[in-house]
Amino acid sequence: MKAPVKDLLNSHKYLLLILIFSVCLLTIYIDKPFYGHHDYNGAVYSNIARNFNRYGILNTKFGQVNNPDKVSRAGFSYMTHHPPILTILLSFSFKIFGESERAARLVPIIFSLLTLVLLYAITLKYFDKKTAVLAAAFASLTPMFIYFGKLPVQEVLGLPLVLLSIYLYFRFLKLPDKNSFLLLIGSMVIGNFTSWPVYYVGAIFALHYLFFGKPQHKLLIVVSFPLVCLATFITYIFDLYIVTGNTFGGGLSGAFFQRLNAGQLGDPAGLKDLLILQIRWLNAFYGKILIGLAAITSLYLVFKVKRFYKEEKYQILAMLLYVGVAHLVVFRGVAQYHDYFLIYLLPFIVISAAVGTQYCFKLFKLKRGMQTVTAILLLVLVLATTFQFTKALINSNEFKEAVDVGKYINSHTKSGDAVLILSPEFKKYFEGFPEYYSGRRLDYQAFSQKQLEPLIASKKYKLILAMPKRDTNPEIMRFLNGKLNKSGQQYQITVYHE
Repeated sequence: MKAPVKDLLNSHKYLLLILIFSVCLLTIYIDKPFYGHHDYNGAVYSNIARNFNRYGILNTKFGQVNNPDKVSRAGFSYMTHHPPILTILLSFSFKIFGESERAARLVPIIFSLLTLVLLYAITLKYFDKKTAVLAAAFASLTPMFIYFGKLPVQEVLGLPLVLLSIYLYFRFLKLPDKNSFLLLIGSMVIGNFTSWPVYYVGAIFALHYLFFGKPQHKLLIVVSFPLVCLATFITYIFDLYIVTGNTFGGGLSGAFFQRLNAGQLGDPAGLKDLLILQIRWLNAFYGKILIGLAAITSLYLVFKVKRFYKEEKYQILAMLLYVGVAHLVVFRGVAQYHDYFLIYLLPFIVISAAVGTQYCFKLFKLKRGMQTVTAILLLVLVLATTFQFTKALINSNEFKEAVDVGKYINSHTKSGDAVLILSPEFKKYFEGFPEYYSGRRLDYQAFSQKQLEPLIASKKYKLILAMPKRDTNPEIMRFLNGKLNKSGQQYQITVYHE
């Protein structure tokens, strides 16, 4: 091993140990089927990645095709609500390692490890090494990191890109040269094509540079940040227009306005109700210890704001808090369902908790050895107090029924076969899971006997699934019993076939 590399590893050996430990935690059940908490994302985005490899990224013009079975170009259906970097990277992983849950989860795991590295780097640069090690260690032990750190979803990829942009922004603030600026802009562009919350950094950078930037070309630089965000958004919209033929990408605008409130899923959540829910989730996903330590730092900043508002390390904490909260406030319609949105608060919470810990060490005048023992005890307590919740998340199997149905359909049909599921209720709760695991076109309809008769005669459907425990009409089942053969399927599902 070359001396510079050896020195680097030795200098940051505790970070290396944290990364190794994190790999062990993140790879628990890495090959588990997508039927756990919020595993809808893994199924849906893996299906799009499969289609990128099936049809070619350039042939789809970066359009995210979500048809489960092979179709002609004219039959393409697109997912337009999120930018494509995640699904493109998943497709690369599938090409290299083969299509599997393991290959899909490898992508967010890499980005989660990058999050730890950037957390450590930012804290090391603006605080100190002890605080940096503690912040990275805290992050690696939280249920938010352990469970969602391997979830194939945009937020997991967007978080390290936010951190990278913030790191490069403050680097540019110190050294406002062309190369530093281009690196920062490049980071923002990649982030914007990965996850929507990365757009928020453009606004905060513009505001911050207006007050703290160098005088030379200040206005031009301030304006450049929102302009970069606008340019990347227009590029995405233009690509969607090419792909779908619609100005706002076949439903993007509708999805945007729906996510501003909860009208599509229930009564809109009031800010008070949303705040209470988020506090409960924060307690569950981060634990009382980290929240308490982070609160110490937050209160300290509030009382010392006049003294410290010009210090970059506290500006960074304020910026991280803004990024963590902004998406929850803007898109409260989905914030009350997608608990993983709280992952953007991870940097603020763990860095603040580490800073709060060091502040307590100084307040109680603990010696170095006692500080180490106390820090280790804190880490053990963080892990112990959240262990049961983390275990429940890892073992969650709420969508197993849908995955098993999809696998059954796949093993009893071939590509091109259509399948009818006589349960709109099943679609409401499980759509996405059986599509990915079956790889077939699935129709969800509550047909009457009169409607079913010509369909059976035409042999349009290879299989018909009846779900009496849900909303399949018993009379329809009696009719099918006299017309088709049937075979058993678990979960009280009856499968009809020729």
